[in-house]
Amino acid sequence: MKELKDFLSEVDLSNIGDMETLFAISDITRDLIDKHQYDAIGELIKQILEKKNFEALTWVVSIIQESFSKQKEKKNIKDFSIKIGREIENFDEFIKTMNIQQNPYDSSIQKILDKNGEVQSFFNILIYKTQYDNVYLVSAENFDTRDNDFIQYKLLCTYDVDKYIERMEKEDTTPRLNNDDRDR
Repeated sequence: MKELKDFLSEVDLSNIGDMETLFAISDITRDLIDKHQYDAIGELIKQILEKKNFEALTWVVSIIQESFSKQKEKKNIKDFSIKIGREIENFDEFIKTMNIQQNPYDSSIQKILDKNGEVQSFFNILIYKTQYDNVYLVSAENFDTRDNDFIQYKLLCTYDVDKYIERMEKEDTTPRLNNDDRDR
């Protein structure tokens, strides 16, 4: 992660048309993928989104897709997700850039129980296809009995989204809510 911090301190991610910056972003993305530093890739994407540099976002996600395509047989790149947070600034531009389909690929409901075992809230989890075969937008909309509603976004990078959905459905769908869940 130090390597990424050094990179981010040297590069101006808000400079949309700078080819040298885009090449540098490509190099660091490939290096992070090779080292399986998926959290760092997530941090890079968050920084790019904060700077609203959708050109750079396209380059990074294209490299992720390229890595999945090249490694399909070897599976050297592991499935991972990138937590974006509760808000995507310039959401319309994000949707347009990623070419996110309007209708969800899959949806499910996950109940959240309080410490007494009663339903306190539930997540409406929606998975959307993007223009990239191995990259999906996941939207988890929390509806709470205390009107503490929010949405969490992440990008899911996976060889097989159907296996991911199957694993998700097999997991315990009634987790206890703790304060950490509210802060994300």
